[in-house]
Amino acid sequence: TPAPMHARHCKGHSGLWRIVTARTRRQLRDARGRLGANPGHRMLVMHLRTRIFAAAAVSAAFTSPTRAADERARVTALADRFVAAFQENYPVSYAFSGLPVKRSDGIDINSPAAIAQWHALLQGMTAELGSIKPEAFADQPEWVTWQFLNHALRQDAATAICRSELWGDVTALGWQATLPQIASMQPVGTDEARAQALARWRKFGPWIDQEIANLREGQRLGYSATAAAVHSTLGQLDSMLTGAPEKSELMNPTQRDTTPAFLADWTQVITATVWPALERYRAYLRDDYQLHAR
Repeated sequence: TPAPMHARHCKGHSGLWRIVTARTRRQLRDARGRLGANPGHRMLVMHLRTRIFAAAAVSAAFTSPTRAADERARVTALADRFVAAFQENYPVSYAFSGLPVKRSDGIDINSPAAIAQWHALLQGMTAELGSIKPEAFADQPEWVTWQFLNHALRQDAATAICRSELWGDVTALGWQATLPQIASMQPVGTDEARAQALARWRKFGPWIDQEIANLREGQRLGYSATAAAVHSTLGQLDSMLTGAPEKSELMNPTQRDTTPAFLADWTQVITATVWPALERYRAYLRDDYQLHAR
């Protein structure tokens, strides 16, 4: 079944976790410094600032210092809300951002209903950001934050129609490729960290089953990955599932934390929950999905 035309030109997730929060002036100066260190980024910033220079000059003449400070505070607060919401809804993806992580027991949303709620939340943030005019503080760090946040929100709006949750993860670079890395990043070493690790990985079984349901619904609606993408994904899954689960890379946390009880619990989670779910996912791709792939 061919995918809708808009789906054929979509490129998957928008990578919103890359947004840099504006919690402090120091963080923002660092962000500006990183931009300045890259010639391409520096030219982009110069181009953007050139375009708004005249408007900024006029705006500054009619904007009181108090109002400008209020607008800057609103940008920072909105960026903080965005980052907090992303951490809540995509805790695994957030862990790759390099920002401080509060907990490590959550898992990224992947049900269509939850993703629709996420898009709706960002639509509200987009409207709020649009009511803030960055020209009023063009020479301040919050201008950079406004631009980053505006780009992230617009990118989400532009790719929402792709419905990538229904097809876009069938690739050799899909979620299955990151599982060993997630395991290697999973904090352990304390009772609380071990409890959070087990709680997160117990969720991967239902999560993978939701991925299967998403793909099934996607093909019903006309969204589909390519046959080549399915083939490469199956090859990766075959490689991953070769051998015993107890010897797989998913056992990495037990190499860093040899507590006997944790070793037993983690082994049970991998062998009885995660591994069977991966096998169900592979079987679905092999026996059903690829027969209808575009």
